[in-house]
Amino acid sequence: MIQYKASRERIAITFKKDERLDNTSGTFYDGLQCNVLILEDNSTKVCLLDCGCISLDYYAVNAVKTKIRKATGIPDCNIILWTSQINPSAKTPDFKESETIGQFIEILSEKLAEGVKKAYENLEEVHLKTGKINITDLNLNAPYNAKLSSEGSRENENSTENELITLSLWDKRNELFALLVNYTISPANRIAYKGIFSKGINDYLFKYIKDNFGNLPVILFGNGPWGNFNHPDDPDPGQADDFENAERTANSLGTYIIDTIRNSSLLDGKIRFASLKSKFPQRVITQHKEFETILQGMAVNNFALVTFPGAFSRESGLEVKKLSPYDNTMVIGMANSHLGYEITQLSHDAEDILLKQARAIIDNLKSQSIKVMERRAADNKYLHKDFHLALNLLLTYIFDNFGKDAMTDYLRNFARVYYSPLNQGIKSGDKEILVNHFKNIYEKEEWPVEITSDNNTIVITQQACPGISHILKKGMKPCPYYRETYNTVNQTICMNTPFEYIMEYFNDETGACKQKFIRREAKL
Repeated sequence: MIQYKASRERIAITFKKDERLDNTSGTFYDGLQCNVLILEDNSTKVCLLDCGCISLDYYAVNAVKTKIRKATGIPDCNIILWTSQINPSAKTPDFKESETIGQFIEILSEKLAEGVKKAYENLEEVHLKTGKINITDLNLNAPYNAKLSSEGSRENENSTENELITLSLWDKRNELFALLVNYTISPANRIAYKGIFSKGINDYLFKYIKDNFGNLPVILFGNGPWGNFNHPDDPDPGQADDFENAERTANSLGTYIIDTIRNSSLLDGKIRFASLKSKFPQRVITQHKEFETILQGMAVNNFALVTFPGAFSRESGLEVKKLSPYDNTMVIGMANSHLGYEITQLSHDAEDILLKQARAIIDNLKSQSIKVMERRAADNKYLHKDFHLALNLLLTYIFDNFGKDAMTDYLRNFARVYYSPLNQGIKSGDKEILVNHFKNIYEKEEWPVEITSDNNTIVITQQACPGISHILKKGMKPCPYYRETYNTVNQTICMNTPFEYIMEYFNDETGACKQKFIRREAKL
């Protein structure tokens, strides 16, 4: 199995009043956290960062990645940074246009780089699992989506995303080490209360999962497409608008997450990673002609994730999953940029461009995972010596527990199926088919044997059996009726053919024997 190592960290990114010079986080009353997960095999390193409610533009993301690379050596292209909860007031404009924002990004970059470096110095062995569950009522924003659909959005009531997917990491004690959860709801806006964004569904989910597993895993939440699009000024009429409802929603969702974790399957495969710089055309009425960002993807065995640079429609997310050959494919929105609600600024063909680029990411991952080789059986040396050991153990077990008749019945049934092509071939009476069969077997075994034949008879003489010799060499004892691997099998091969098999003698200690195949008509 592939050996994985991982580290985790919860980095405090709450800013002091004199640090956050632009005061754009003024509506937050709770501490802000960035949850970090570093994962590596023997050749690939990956860093995932869930920045909670802090949303950064593409240039700020690059600044953060540069700092992390310098601190840890993890390549920029192998670092994914996303926002799991959006608060418009926490969004940062292009810091190049503001000296104040530039100072803020510098402070944030230092905090994140220090935290990731601290985590990277404490890698430990883990194993990975993934699972998913379909929840018909997971789409909590359905009424609002239906409204958008009636107003001409590409979204429609039926294109809902009901998959909840988890990637869980477990330490040597088999305790939950870290967790990545992917679902499509709007956690930030579902805890809106009089415009104040505070403890969200994700905070309650963290508490719920921690309480169930009894330790302190680091949990990253990745929102699917359209996972964060309800604006607080225009909420879904059914939206939970207080902390009590947010906690109730989280606890309900938490039961599904626990079920998914406990029914996950083990992952074993190299980490594959892909990244692609992308440009999306904006509408002519906007100030900029293009929006620049990066798409990324990661795959391990039958698990994959693909990032979206904002709150694109679930329709696009479902299309990506349809393109993906990986059973459990996460689509994580709001990654590597704060495009988010500004999707309306993009041209109408932006999502089509996105899908083409997402396909390129998936194709890249597949090309790393699949190697096409043209091989023939003849290209490989035939060595099956340990097969003799396994067969001997099986025959001994059947003989000891069910008797000789059961053992010979097993061999007879096996030979009838496995050697059916040989049986059909010799029905023609062509003895050379039998001669060539046994010559081929002994050549592959690299075993000395004497095979002679005339018009009606084939004689095979050996001084020892290759199977028994290997069994004895390994210190094991041959089954008392090991001779039936010759007698019963060859009699079965000759059933309903012009040939009859005769074993003239067999030494049970060495396997030395003399065998004959005789035409039935010649015997008469």
